[in-house]
Amino acid sequence: MKASFLSFLSFILILFFLFALTGCNKKYEEQTVPQNVPDTTAVETTKHFLFVGKWYGKAGVYKYDLNTKKHETVWWHPRENVKLLISKTEVNPAFFFTLRKTGFQGGFPYFEKVKIYRISKDFSKTEFIYSIKDGMQITARWNNDENFEVVFTEIDKTDPIYINRHIKTFDGYGKLINDEIETFNLVADGFPELLPERNPTVSASGRYGISVVGDSVYLKTADGDSLKFIIDVNHYLKKIEWSIDEQFVFISTLDLENESLKTQKPETSELFVYSIVKDSVVASWSGAGIKNFFTLDSLLVFDNGFGRNSSIFIYNYLNEELFKKFNIKGECGLFYIPEL
Repeated sequence: MKASFLSFLSFILILFFLFALTGCNKKYEEQTVPQNVPDTTAVETTKHFLFVGKWYGKAGVYKYDLNTKKHETVWWHPRENVKLLISKTEVNPAFFFTLRKTGFQGGFPYFEKVKIYRISKDFSKTEFIYSIKDGMQITARWNNDENFEVVFTEIDKTDPIYINRHIKTFDGYGKLINDEIETFNLVADGFPELLPERNPTVSASGRYGISVVGDSVYLKTADGDSLKFIIDVNHYLKKIEWSIDEQFVFISTLDLENESLKTQKPETSELFVYSIVKDSVVASWSGAGIKNFFTLDSLLVFDNGFGRNSSIFIYNYLNEELFKKFNIKGECGLFYIPEL
């Protein structure tokens, strides 16, 4: 395979802004901060999930109900644009951030005016918790302690040869509990990586693992030395996820630099569902889009397509059938709006 690119979300999702995704693939209002008081309303996360949707040119946060098969607005503002949603299906509440502007200047990425928000467990309240004036790159994720972690870089104010990487950690109630700064010398250290690549190539029990040889992906078991062929892929490996019972593995790939981007039907991503029990790929999708995904019980949820052609698929991998495909009048994606 060209290279193994293990990224984001997962969800890690690294947001090098939507303008900077291509570069990543190469190697690949304001309110008082809420008090530390827990929400009292429990939400059954298997009944719904959050996603990002665009309406009247502005991206907001929406909820999809798996029972009614309908979606509704959770948060939308006429002067704000949601750029990244961090919502973990088994952990609530959710967080998202908006930003005023992003782009490139002098060959470097930049962003302006980031606002970070928290959505309560019952989705009834959205609270502003923090702002970041400006910087170069920004992303967010759940860390290993199940806290919300925002990571961003900025040029040092006193000496532009240095880059500062900030790591701000918030608990589930939106309270800032840790603030770290690391400084890198551009000449000696190079440009700092926002987040280390983190992908479970080995299943939780250690019984299975994924191995990549060239363009081919193989399954290996702990009790043997042989490799079992799964698939040949056309793009960079992006994300691997295992089902809880370790009977399925989900594999996505991504390449935002191939020649197909110049055509009406770009081929930028792939998503595969491999059954370990059946020793076969039981479902696959390829074509345009990022194909960010997560699993909910027996459902695989992923986005597909770019811009106004974007949609969200819900696939039951146990029954091997499509549960639902939907879109909204604007655009939609699981963690951000997929755009070129």
